[in-house]
Amino acid sequence: MTDATPERAGLDGGDAVLQAARDLGADYIFSSAGSEWAPVWEALARGDAARSAGAGERSPGAAAAAGGPRYLDLTHETLAVAMATGYANVTGRGQFVLLHAAAGLL
Repeated sequence: MTDATPERAGLDGGDAVLQAARDLGADYIFSSAGSEWAPVWEALARGDAARSAGAGERSPGAAAAAGGPRYLDLTHETLAVAMATGYANVTGRGQFVLLHAAAGLL
């Protein structure tokens, strides 16, 4: 399913998550990766591939990922939350955290 609003036309779920993180001003996505976040990884990869090929923001995936927060893949949910909290405490800006649907799955 894609977003039908004109400024976000063609965004899939992964693109929409990256756009939300950018809209909120997040510098990083702190994550303990889980299979439920595959669309986000795909959107990040599309953006990386588009930038590498010099495509800029011509595709919806590239538009959502371009200039977005950096993705950090961490080894545990507690570490992801602690790093995001510490970063927010130092900078005064909240960050994005993506976790498993259930804790402790690693």
